Amino acid sequence: GALRRAPIFLFKGERRRESHWRGREREERGERGFVDDCVPACLRERERESEREREMDQPEQPKPSPPPPEQPSFKVPTLEEIKAQEMMDNCAVRGVLSLVGGGGLGLFMGMLLGALDNPPHVDIMTAREQFIFTAKQIGSRSLSTAKAFAVMGAIFSTTECMVEKARAKHDLKNTAIAGCVTGGAISVRAGAKASCLGCVGFATFSVLIEKVLAGHQ
Repeated sequence: GALRRAPIFLFKGERRRESHWRGREREERGERGFVDDCVPACLRERERESEREREMDQPEQPKPSPPPPEQPSFKVPTLEEIKAQEMMDNCAVRGVLSLVGGGGLGLFMGMLLGALDNPPHVDIMTAREQFIFTAKQIGSRSLSTAKAFAVMGAIFSTTECMVEKARAKHDLKNTAIAGCVTGGAISVRAGAKASCLGCVGFATFSVLIEKVLAGHQ
C-alpha cells in the first residue's frame, strides 16, 4: 500500500511545486509589467519638471515694442521746383502766360472760322481769286480772334490771381469774380447793360468750366 501511495504523493508534490513556481512567475511578471508601465510616465514627469526648471532659470525677455506707424510718403521739392512755383504765383507772370496762350488759341480758332467763310461771288471768281479771298479772311479772322482771346486770358488770369491772394482762398468765388470782371471789361464798349450781361454770362461760364475740370481731375 505504501508503494502504491508513493507515486500519488510524488505527483501531488510536483503539482504543488509547479503551481508555486507558476505563482512566482506571475508575480514577477506583474511586477515587471507595473514597472514597465510606470517608466514612461515617470520619464514624462521628470521631463516636465526639467522644462519648468529651465524656464524658471531663463531671464524674462522684454516684450517686443510695436512697430512704428507708417509715415505718409512726402517728397521734398527741389530748388528748381520751388523757384518755378514762386514764379507761377506771380500775377504778372500768370497774366503774360495767359496772354500768350489765349492768343495762340484765338489764332487757331480764327484760322478755322476764316477757312469756313465762303466768298460772296463764288460762281464768278476764279480759283486763284477764291484762294486769295480765303487767305485774307483767315488772316483777318485770326488776328481779331487772337487779340480777343489774349485780352480775355490776361484779364481773367490776372484778376483771379489778385483775388485769390487778397482772400487767401482758392475756391469758385475767385473764378466767378474773375469771370465777371473779364466779361464786363470785354463788353464795356457796348454799354452798361451789355457789360452787366457779359459779367453774369462769363462768370457763369467760368464756374461751369471750373466744375467740369475739377470733376475730371
